[in-house]
Amino acid sequence: MIGALTLAPSIQRVENGEPSGLDTRRALARAFGYDDLDVFEKPWPFPNVAKLKAYSAELDKTTVVIPITRIQDARTLRTMTEGSESSATEELGDRAPEARSVNCGLSPDTTTSRPLFNEPTT
Repeated sequence: MIGALTLAPSIQRVENGEPSGLDTRRALARAFGYDDLDVFEKPWPFPNVAKLKAYSAELDKTTVVIPITRIQDARTLRTMTEGSESSATEELGDRAPEARSVNCGLSPDTTTSRPLFNEPTT
């Protein structure tokens, strides 16, 4: 426990970009699973700026942005499911009523609303 307490200020110095001791850097290398404990003593290569820009441009072209909505109440969930039902209906075609009824636990025959399963009796 004493080791963890004395290492905390050292880790905070590293996080802040301040100088650290050899033992601290080796402990961090060990914690991150490096085989070479002196990995932080070696110079890091400079990245190729042109390759980074090309990679960033490729990511911008191929990445799809998906909006995320936090479900805070039942109204939000209902709105989300109502909006997604149309695309599910298009994908399922004639099988949409059957899939919807199974998801709701109802009979595929949409004229009735009897459950597909029986409630357990005690």
